[in-house]
Amino acid sequence: MEAWLLSWSGTQPGKPKDKILYILDASKSPEEVAEIVQILHNLFICNLAELADYSQPGAHIPYQSQLQETPPGHTSIYCGHNPHIDARLVRNLEVTEDSDGIETIAWEERRASGEWGKESLKRHNSKALLDQID
Repeated sequence: MEAWLLSWSGTQPGKPKDKILYILDASKSPEEVAEIVQILHNLFICNLAELADYSQPGAHIPYQSQLQETPPGHTSIYCGHNPHIDARLVRNLEVTEDSDGIETIAWEERRASGEWGKESLKRHNSKALLDQID
């Protein structure tokens, strides 16, 4: 499956522990994804006063989504400083879950060299954890 994969990056100790933020349909344009990335970044990073300020026409938003071509011909999007959100098109995305509720997400993404490389992450199934709450 092809998709836009949105994830947190950075070295700040307080960054979100769950690296995968969202998965979007690959048919969305980079501009549509950039808008979603901007909204998600503000939602997780900003306080209510900042969100109210940024909602006004002409407001200065310090960290705006940026489109970049890395490698050339392949658009990725980032927003923020540390932590920041990365969004990129990936292929062969697959999610599996074991009997303990541990999900593995695997995908291929383009490297700076232009070659495709395999990546994967494991995490607890959020829904399974929520089902345990009374």
